[in-house]
Amino acid sequence: MTTRRMLWVCLFVLTVLPGCGKSSGPTESSARAAIRSELDKWMSGSDSKASTFEARSKLYDLPISYSIRTVASTEPRVPTEVLVKYPDTIDDAGPAFRVVVDVEFKSQAGTPLTKVIEYNLTRIDEMNDWAIGERF
Repeated sequence: MTTRRMLWVCLFVLTVLPGCGKSSGPTESSARAAIRSELDKWMSGSDSKASTFEARSKLYDLPISYSIRTVASTEPRVPTEVLVKYPDTIDDAGPAFRVVVDVEFKSQAGTPLTKVIEYNLTRIDEMNDWAIGERF
C-alpha cells in the first residue's frame, strides 16, 4: 500500500469511526429535559411525577418557579409504584441521574419560599420513559 493511500485510509477512519461509538440512549440532557417537562406540568397545575409528597398533601400551593442546580450520574433507584407495574425493571433499569432543584413557592405570608428538592431519575426501557422519584 502506498503512503498516499494509507494516509487516505487513516483520514477516513479518523473521520468516520468517532461517530459510530456515540450512544443514542438516555443522556444527562435527556434527563434534564424530562425533569423540566415534569416541573413545568407541576407549575401549570397538571399531574406531574415531580410533585412532592408535601405538595400532594396540599401543604404548599403550586410552585411559581424552579432552577435546576445539578444533574449527576447515580445508581438506579426504581420507585415502588413502578416496580408494582413492571416487576422486571429492577434488573433492566437504565442509566440514572440525581437532580437537585430549587423550587420556589409563595408562602402563607405572601413572600417567596424556596425548597431544595432532590430527585432520582432512572430510565426504564420497558416504560420507554423516566421513572422520577423524590429522594429523602
